Amino acid sequence: MLREGLKLHGAGRLAEAAERYQQAHLADADDPEALLMLGILARQSNQPTAAIELTMQAVHLRPRRAHYHLNLGLAYFANGDYEAAENCYRDALLLDGKLAQAWCSLGELAQTRNNSTVAEGCYRLAAAVNPGHWQTALAHGNLLARQRRYREAEAVFATALALAPDEPELHQAAGAAIAAQGRHTVALEHYRRAIARQPNFAEAYLMQGNSLFECDNFVAAAISYQQAIRLRPGYTKAICNLGNTLFRLNRIKEAVGCYERALTIDPTLAAIYNNLGNALVERLEFERAEGCFRKALLLDASDPKFYNGLGNVLLRRFALGEAEQAYRDALALDPLYAVAHVNLATALMKQGRSQEMYEHYQCGLALNPDSPGARYNLSIADLRAGKFRQGWLGHESRWQFHELHMKPRPFAVDFGQTPAVPQWRGEAIAGKTILLHAEQGFGDTIQFARYAPLVAKRGARVVLEVQAPLRRLMSNLPGVDQVVAHGDPLPSFDLHCPLMSLPFAFDTTVETIPDITPYLSAPSSSIAEAHKRFPNHDQSPKSLRVGIIWAGNPKHRGDGLRSIHLSALEPLASIPGLMLISVQKDAATEQIRKVSERLRSRIIDTGATLNDFADTAALVSTLDLVISVDTAVAHLSGALGVPVWLLVPYLADWRWMENRDDSPWYPTTRIFRQPSPGDWGGVVDQVARTLRATCL
Repeated sequence: MLREGLKLHGAGRLAEAAERYQQAHLADADDPEALLMLGILARQSNQPTAAIELTMQAVHLRPRRAHYHLNLGLAYFANGDYEAAENCYRDALLLDGKLAQAWCSLGELAQTRNNSTVAEGCYRLAAAVNPGHWQTALAHGNLLARQRRYREAEAVFATALALAPDEPELHQAAGAAIAAQGRHTVALEHYRRAIARQPNFAEAYLMQGNSLFECDNFVAAAISYQQAIRLRPGYTKAICNLGNTLFRLNRIKEAVGCYERALTIDPTLAAIYNNLGNALVERLEFERAEGCFRKALLLDASDPKFYNGLGNVLLRRFALGEAEQAYRDALALDPLYAVAHVNLATALMKQGRSQEMYEHYQCGLALNPDSPGARYNLSIADLRAGKFRQGWLGHESRWQFHELHMKPRPFAVDFGQTPAVPQWRGEAIAGKTILLHAEQGFGDTIQFARYAPLVAKRGARVVLEVQAPLRRLMSNLPGVDQVVAHGDPLPSFDLHCPLMSLPFAFDTTVETIPDITPYLSAPSSSIAEAHKRFPNHDQSPKSLRVGIIWAGNPKHRGDGLRSIHLSALEPLASIPGLMLISVQKDAATEQIRKVSERLRSRIIDTGATLNDFADTAALVSTLDLVISVDTAVAHLSGALGVPVWLLVPYLADWRWMENRDDSPWYPTTRIFRQPSPGDWGGVVDQVARTLRATCL
């Protein structure tokens, strides 16, 4: 019976094993082995009181057996009675000083009492009496790893694995120590071996996912975390890390679901509230996000990351003073927190405090020279200040700054068997074919397409890839041999260059901006058709055809700063001689129905007729003036050489620079800036006064 019980016990069939042990005990009440095994089974079933009673009976029957005292000590330890556990371990060692597990258990007890020195001594004694006792190596190595002595831990695990190469826990622990040193490829091999030997090893899947994450292999990391969760559905670490991975894959909604699931399991985890807050910021759910960061701080006010997260959402809510204070709180906890220095610099920049801004950007870079976020944000500040040479160089870091969610195109990445197509950086290019490709918004494409003819003048064959709504317009761009819509098949090419890297390739300064306009045009027949469709209503000499655009893409990160409601343009309705032509498209056109009758009656809605930017260019070409917030139509108007009055926030986008009412990019553009943050009324009043003087 006892032998059958041992087999069942080893197979994990604990209930059946207990039955066999009970039967063996009933058959021979003086046989201590059955009592011992029943005690061990009770301890493994989280019944420490029963384990103590059963094991003590076995000890009374065989008081000279060292491993009986050891197991009694393990039962006391499980019950939290550390003094009794220590006495039992020492009794075991008095009977057998070479019992490695007793020395190891004494070490674990010392660790529980935070006495690392004694613990390490016990582990070394255990290894000395039995070098092949891998459990000792596991405990010793884990102690060293907790002390961040990762190289020593790795050495301990390596020695143990040489003697016990098939132990999955050793492989998992070795992988963790190696990963902590940044050698994730080697760590992954240990995790794979652990999983091969123990396919239900949830911790190994978790750690494998962590290393895959650090290698930027987010898809594989997600699969590994999902496997860990399948094995252990309530595994909060794996659920949270899966959320982090989905966040990096820009699957934000799914990431939010993971964080919320983790919090239903354990609502006291401050770090998960922080992660959820970060995801909600990406979903523009700022109020909920702020609540998450504040909840994290209620649970743990000692973590600077939580103050940093709070600062980020306050920054997005334009609470600049509060955001600044949150970042300063983070830095008070950790003055070497590079990210908080960079974010504080951004908050200061938005308040117009340039000198302090540069100090914190430089501090962030000094603390973390490889930070793409610091380099990118500093580049934006440099470009806004007109420091173009250093600005364009820093702007190349945008591809590494994950918050922008920008990925290099596949042809720009070396996949081993398929070498990357090199990026053009200004070298000789005559006789070669280059792909110039759009990378961000419509306005960016329009602004930097001006460089395509300059590339052609250097003797290159130019293929221009743009967003589909721009393809027809760009087909007339001088010097371009072929225009391709994004997603269509590409021809072969020797070099490539993202459009927003062209100023860097040309070493552009403020003085050398290619500012000759127009560089885009609409066919004369299309312009005539637009004029015919929307003819002048007022034939007086001073009447003006004025295009208006009040809102940009609501998904744009900074749209809350740059867009206004149509009702803000109410002062224009009182100016005689204006034909207000809405060049607005999509959902914002619904605002026309909701403004005052006086303003609504002055507006001609053309949105339904604008199928692409070629249609828009034709319409804009019929206008005397375009009044626009910072949108693609403002860029288009400038590129067409049409006068543009650009309405921008107090801290405008970098391309409109600082302290000037003109644009070096578009000579026909006049800039109207907010006199103070959020003051659109002051901007529109200035526009109305200037326009009234023009018309009267």
